[in-house]
Amino acid sequence: MLLDLLLDLNLVYALRTWWQQDEHRAPGWYRALTHPKLARVIQAVHERPEHKWTLEAMAHTAGMSRAGFSATFKEVIGQSPGTYVTELRMGHAEDALLRTDATPAVIADSLGYNNEFAFATAFRRSHGLPPGRWRAAHRPARSGG
Repeated sequence: MLLDLLLDLNLVYALRTWWQQDEHRAPGWYRALTHPKLARVIQAVHERPEHKWTLEAMAHTAGMSRAGFSATFKEVIGQSPGTYVTELRMGHAEDALLRTDATPAVIADSLGYNNEFAFATAFRRSHGLPPGRWRAAHRPARSGG
């Protein structure tokens, strides 16, 4: 277990060093962590992906105007704030679909969607399949005993 943790730590240091040598190689979320106002938003969104993250709410968290926040976010991260939140939620949804037996309704609620249908629509737009079919296609078959 200690070896696994040391390998993880080594990977983190290697990536940080690589990204610091050429900032353009670093993913947008990493670059945003060096921007004090954007870092607050990224941290808040990751801590509470289920929150109703409107542009106004994110701009308020950053202490910026909506227009200034939106432009800065897109410039630093490379995508709109709404797209970032949706992709983060879809990543959590994938994880929940693969690792748990939670229903799409439960997953939708945990990610802040108003209902299962809104979640299924967003998931299908992102993945090309509804959540249940995506789960069936991507989760390894479980052995019967």
